[in-house]
Amino acid sequence: MQERLIEHWLDSINERGYQAAFLQMLSGQGHTVIHSTRHTAIEFGKDVVSIGPDGVPCAFQLKGNPGTRLTLSQFREIKPQIDQLVEQPIVYPGIPEIPHKCYLVTNGEIEEEVQRSVDDLNRGYERRGLPANTRLHLISRGTLLDWATKHSTAFWTENFSIHDKLIRLYNEDGHGAVRLDLITQGLDEILKLTSEQSNMNTADIERRQISASLFVAFSLRNYVKEKNHIAVAGAYAALFVALECALERHKAREVRSIRHMAVIARESFFAATLDLAEELGERIERVENKRTINGEIDYNVIFLAGSPLSNYFLWRVRALIAVALLSLINIELKRCTSPAFVSGNARRAIEILTRPGQSDFFLWGEVRFPNILP
Repeated sequence: MQERLIEHWLDSINERGYQAAFLQMLSGQGHTVIHSTRHTAIEFGKDVVSIGPDGVPCAFQLKGNPGTRLTLSQFREIKPQIDQLVEQPIVYPGIPEIPHKCYLVTNGEIEEEVQRSVDDLNRGYERRGLPANTRLHLISRGTLLDWATKHSTAFWTENFSIHDKLIRLYNEDGHGAVRLDLITQGLDEILKLTSEQSNMNTADIERRQISASLFVAFSLRNYVKEKNHIAVAGAYAALFVALECALERHKAREVRSIRHMAVIARESFFAATLDLAEELGERIERVENKRTINGEIDYNVIFLAGSPLSNYFLWRVRALIAVALLSLINIELKRCTSPAFVSGNARRAIEILTRPGQSDFFLWGEVRFPNILP
């Protein structure tokens, strides 16, 4: 049952849907993830950059072929990106200046014609005198399924409680609020947050953190497919808190090697909030394009969805959550030493919607009671 649940997840998501889980699996394989972005390649076709267990830098380009195959025609379309992935060196802080390994990753199968083309491509790189590391390697559905199963299910409880939670989350349509009750219960079981067991060794804690992180990634399948960015952000915020609590609970906070999963969870949270900012920016652009000459723009209309009755009660709630998340992005951008990639639409949304006075929000108590403090 475990493998079937994971297989169902892997065969139903695109590359953006499995990227967070891929980072967690890479950590389980001994890699240290240096950089990952869901919005643009870091440079020259590289979606993920890591340092392998042998100390050699690795670059990955992710493609989505859920339930299908990577065909020769698709491979030819991305050939320029592949050449950049292989031939252009990685220039990033913390990456050794040595030739890097190159990987094309897909969650689908790979046609034989593509594999032969990759062999021909690598022979061409060799004839041109490129370093031995600089060859294209393929990671496909079978490898991802093996990694996901190995790193996720080792600590799933024998009473099938985790399986039950995943099935219930798979049955969610992905439109509403994320079922944080199910997710936090599952995290508690895997990470032993409320268990009396507190003498786990470092390796055990690290494996449990990877298992917990993959459980959350699997749980979000439908929410990712429906582009429910607020739900995804909420789940990864819960994961980050649970991972930090696990380090404290099991007295492992000082062990730097096992803090990496919390970093990935944090980055996944901000990736989801940036997706939200991008979508809001696109809505703002549509609203501005409909503006009449000298007409004022009410940006709050971008929070309207559904029936007029539900909008009357819920638009302010939607706006409050969205502005809160955009404010966190704004704070993060200001504190980052190296600027993160943020699209023009996302920056526009952050600038407009976090502007003082753009939307008025009131606490319940401010409505019921007079303000008696100076």
